[in-house]
Amino acid sequence: MVQVCSRCQRANPKDAVYCYFDGIVLAAGGPALAVAGQELTFPSGRRCRTLDDLVQACYTEWDQARDLLVQGMLARFLGQVGRADLASAAQQAQALPDPDVALHTLIGNLPAPQGQLPRLELAPRRLIVGPIAVGSQSAVSFTVSNLGQGILQGRLTVTDGHSWLKVVGGSSDRHLSLHVGRNQGITLRVDSERLVAPQSYTGKVTAITNGGIAEVALRLDLSVVPFARAPFQGASSAQEMAKRMRQNPKPAIDLLTNGEIARWFAANGWSYPIAGSAIAGMAAVQQFFDALGLAKPPALELSQKDFRLRANVPQKLREQVVLRTADKKLVYAQIDSDSPWLKPVAPTATGQQQALIPFEVDASLMNDDALFVGNLRIVANANQTFSVRVSVDVKGNPPSNRARPAPIPAPARAPVLAPILAPAAPAVPASVAINNRPAFWEQPAPANPPAPVRGPQPVVQSVPPTPTAPMPVFAPPPSYVPPAPRPAPAQQAIQPAPQVHGIQEDWAATVAPAARSPARPRRVGLFQPLLVGALTALIVRLLLVAPGDLLARLLFNRIQGPAPGTLERWARSPLSEENFLSVFVLSTWWLGAFVGVVLVYQKGGRFADLLCGAAAGAWAGLAACATLGCAMALIDFVPRLLLKAVPSSVSIPAVVATLLWLALAPLCWTLLGAGLGMVLTMAGRRGAAAMALLALPLAWVCRLCRLDRAADFFLLQGS
Repeated sequence: MVQVCSRCQRANPKDAVYCYFDGIVLAAGGPALAVAGQELTFPSGRRCRTLDDLVQACYTEWDQARDLLVQGMLARFLGQVGRADLASAAQQAQALPDPDVALHTLIGNLPAPQGQLPRLELAPRRLIVGPIAVGSQSAVSFTVSNLGQGILQGRLTVTDGHSWLKVVGGSSDRHLSLHVGRNQGITLRVDSERLVAPQSYTGKVTAITNGGIAEVALRLDLSVVPFARAPFQGASSAQEMAKRMRQNPKPAIDLLTNGEIARWFAANGWSYPIAGSAIAGMAAVQQFFDALGLAKPPALELSQKDFRLRANVPQKLREQVVLRTADKKLVYAQIDSDSPWLKPVAPTATGQQQALIPFEVDASLMNDDALFVGNLRIVANANQTFSVRVSVDVKGNPPSNRARPAPIPAPARAPVLAPILAPAAPAVPASVAINNRPAFWEQPAPANPPAPVRGPQPVVQSVPPTPTAPMPVFAPPPSYVPPAPRPAPAQQAIQPAPQVHGIQEDWAATVAPAARSPARPRRVGLFQPLLVGALTALIVRLLLVAPGDLLARLLFNRIQGPAPGTLERWARSPLSEENFLSVFVLSTWWLGAFVGVVLVYQKGGRFADLLCGAAAGAWAGLAACATLGCAMALIDFVPRLLLKAVPSSVSIPAVVATLLWLALAPLCWTLLGAGLGMVLTMAGRRGAAAMALLALPLAWVCRLCRLDRAADFFLLQGS
């Protein structure tokens, strides 16, 4: 006998306890939740004995029902009354991140009528704000309506556009509680303080209630604030402003220096491209164009990157460095220092094709008789950055003022390949020597050097150099009177130069100035060039195995004759194979494009420069790889001769012959490289420089991978 549900009037099996269609209890003849004595009590005291009561209680007391669901009490109660299906639905809803959405989902899964309930409606569903200017505020409103019965409860949340869209009157700028009988007005505040014009921004407000879920979409349109000052009034973009400046540059100087254009950028939310203060004069316009990337910056170089001075307390020295270019453009720079005793005379410098950058050294701010090192940082056209190292040997500090300064790291050794890797230095007059010493200090010492001079010692004073004569001047103090020369003892030991913070100071020794000579690059022994030659040849030959041996001679070889990989094939010259050179070049030319892009990127090139570097590197790679393929075929004659010496009666499989060749060829290259390194070392410094030049690509790759010690080793800079 079937059972008919009293609510839906549908037939169920006779052993069914709950209706298969609406879930009410069939045995009790009504929609009871459980057996007698079990009911759910809300914190307000409201009791629920049926599913209808539970649904109505959730809609009426939304906040309390939401808390019961989050605490797990609804799932636990539904499980206790035998509704495992509803308990599982409650647990799944409890796992949702938003508790209001979780309760709304659970109510939808309950088998109870939900007709006379609250129903959410938002009007309008789409709002458009603007166009407004950056920095202004605006208010917009919409209405939340309850089209059903009871109280509409829930929460309104700003789900998109948090940075500029705020809700008014809520617990926070993003949330507002809803308690609606019929209608409730909602006000939103739009703040465009940190936005950028001209753009459109989208936002969204979501309402999650016991009557449903709905959204309101917003769009904010920002307009550009045009420039208001003549003669550039009406400009609406940085590019348009630059175009007008190009036609009339003089009025732009005052607008750039007084910050009027910077304030216009800020009013539109744009990032001002010039860091720090603007350069005075026409260079301010050039700086603006360079910062926007609308002009190609000139290639700059410093006249001198290292100064070595001597000073007596409280002496002040003044020097200058010249920043110049070969292009017919203005040069501008901003200068600062990392040491209090080293000060630029002016924070900015400018000039046509060159900028003079004077700086001062104040010995009164140095608290010890020691070697002090400071750096000038120069930021020039298009943010090109340079550094000038200034070393000062201080004498004459009173003992009471001396403190124990921190150790100063030793200066870097001069590399053997300095003329090749470093840019050409400006010509120095014959009367000027290294380390700011006059040329007559560098003359050979006499056979009988005079005795040390007693009394006040001469000091080096500096005058601001000019582009035609950037040299210090040797001037003894006014009170200095040189004593009459006297014969020196027959044997006089030359004392070593004093140690200054662990640095052997070659230009502040106690002997006579004539005994000193300029610093020379560090000499290297015989073993290092030999090892550099062997390693360079070995690495290059191993890199050629894949494109030259495996691809060009094994995989893509179409010549008729001995099979590829056999001893007879390896003993033949690869140039006799018609497609060896083409396969080798096509598999290696792209390395030139890669190197070109890396070199341009290291120099700070733009995207167009990177494309040009790739094109130039690709063409250079084609030529270099063709040359390298011919050189490989030529140098491999040594292992080919060794293979030809193997008797023809000996049968060697192709795999063994290939492995023998891949071991024999690098070994021969290694021995030849070691011999070349020994020969070049016997040629003196020029031979060592040539050896370092051959290893320059490997040194560059090591430097690119931050293996500085390996790069110095290949450049023969000693260890």
